[in-house]
Amino acid sequence: MNPAWRFAPLVLAACQAPGPAEDAGFGQSIILCGQSVGVGTRVVLWTEPPYFDAYKPHPVFSDEGPQGLRYQPGRAETLEQARAAIDQFVIHYDGCGTSELCFRVLQDRRKLSVQFLLDVDGTIYQTLDAREHAWHATKANPRSVGIEIAHLGAFAADAAPQGASVVGRVQGQVLHQAPFTDAQLEALVKLAAGLCRALPRIRPDAPRDAAGGVRDSALGDEEFEAFSGILGHFHVQTNKTDPGPAFPWEEFLDAVRRELARG
Repeated sequence: MNPAWRFAPLVLAACQAPGPAEDAGFGQSIILCGQSVGVGTRVVLWTEPPYFDAYKPHPVFSDEGPQGLRYQPGRAETLEQARAAIDQFVIHYDGCGTSELCFRVLQDRRKLSVQFLLDVDGTIYQTLDAREHAWHATKANPRSVGIEIAHLGAFAADAAPQGASVVGRVQGQVLHQAPFTDAQLEALVKLAAGLCRALPRIRPDAPRDAAGGVRDSALGDEEFEAFSGILGHFHVQTNKTDPGPAFPWEEFLDAVRRELARG
């Protein structure tokens, strides 16, 4: 990853009701409590084409599917409340390979949501105001924001597709996985740094093992309750392996810290 990334200043003000994204978005800003937060990388809001809008209580790209909200509103009305409520950033791979397919699966089929999608080309799609309680990571949902990275996933050796060149251990399993794209990792660093600045209880670190490395398994209940920072989905749930062994934790976290130091 390119160490020369630069971080755009945040623009924050008192939180308002949801819905001003078409006025507040500047192409490189996310929305938190109705206000724009500059992150210095391409962001497409839910009010913009292709309209990955998780506020809609029905399928977006089909005429059939489950009805009802895909998220729980009301977690925070003000920036102060958001900063008190949100202290985790959960990273997923989507298992779909593109953000469009991921949104279709979450919205139209599964009645689930996540605040951010990250496509192969590094474009970030925001589907909800970051203050909303999205449904993406079970017990982490009330205190987290999440992102689904477009990626097919991690596989056992006998099921690994061509190009799954990274091998590592997650949840005690040896898994094979294709690398994430440079564009994805660069954009994710920008977003993570922006979230750490806007929501300072999200620390720029991941769960650590006894040797000081990033942990490759789920946290116990007490460990999870005590942790504030950046997690993989596998840190939250024992039945998950995302973002998988190809995610470069140390390089990513070092880049986030450099971005924050330059901010």
